[in-house]
Amino acid sequence: MKEFKINTFKELRVYIASDLYRYMTSTSLKAYVRGWYIAGFRYTFFMRCCKYFSGKGLKAMIPFVVCRMVLRHYSVIYGYQIPWQTNIGPGLYIGHYGTIIVNPHSTIGVNCNITDGVLLGLNGRTDEAGKLIRFEYPFVGNRVLLGNNAKIIGGVTIGNDAFIGVSSVITNDIPKNAVVVGIPGRIISYKGSSSFVGSFYPESKLYDEEENPVHSK
Repeated sequence: MKEFKINTFKELRVYIASDLYRYMTSTSLKAYVRGWYIAGFRYTFFMRCCKYFSGKGLKAMIPFVVCRMVLRHYSVIYGYQIPWQTNIGPGLYIGHYGTIIVNPHSTIGVNCNITDGVLLGLNGRTDEAGKLIRFEYPFVGNRVLLGNNAKIIGGVTIGNDAFIGVSSVITNDIPKNAVVVGIPGRIISYKGSSSFVGSFYPESKLYDEEENPVHSK
């Protein structure tokens, strides 16, 4: 499983620029000024900063605490419950205001779209006697679109370039390029998300995986 880390200031710039590019198709100063009025970009800006400062020890304690306070503020205002600890690749696009709940142990790949009402939640794996063995969490691949109110539950993999339709409930693995609708989710085509996900900041592709992600259970 790919781990998205922000260890250097250069990496922080790439993550923030990749997020901005998804909204503005630019990383110019003008784009940053205009992007600051977009709730999703403001939220991910401080989310990325929290991840970066968290790895810098005591010397970065003050900026880390400040960023966490601001992130918490925006979480309450916008309803985004996307913890900074979550493993999220660059180029995240948040479509609208509204409640979004993401378990911090989930993974979201590069250049993904999420919208209001989305839930990425855990599920418990039990043995034949009903005893809990472990908790499992969603793995969302690259360039995936999660439509309004989509629910991804448990240790499932959403393959690269998949499109999860409005109000779909996913409890099983979804292959790459699949378009899924319904409760439970069913595949209706393999046209994928390419017509909806949009443009990507070029450097974000350095974090992209060519192969379809594999999530071991």
